[in-house]
Amino acid sequence: MQLFRFAIVGALVALVYVLAYVALLSLGMNQPLANAIAFLAAIALQYVGQASFTFGKRPNGPFLLHDRFGLLNRGVGHRNNRADA
Repeated sequence: MQLFRFAIVGALVALVYVLAYVALLSLGMNQPLANAIAFLAAIALQYVGQASFTFGKRPNGPFLLHDRFGLLNRGVGHRNNRADA
């Protein structure tokens, strides 16, 4: 059952990526930027979908992305906001 859920999420994410890419291109965005935005959105959707639907876990971390993936590092924000810095 888990493999089936994994495949469903993967297929839906691929569809969302293609639709987002085409939509951004139709709005006049250049190809590299449209690809980057659609790809980053697909990564986030993939993580949330796989974590919650496939594995039954609640995504955590900043903006629902887990720190260990290095996508968003809270350390930079904390370092810049320290009172002694």
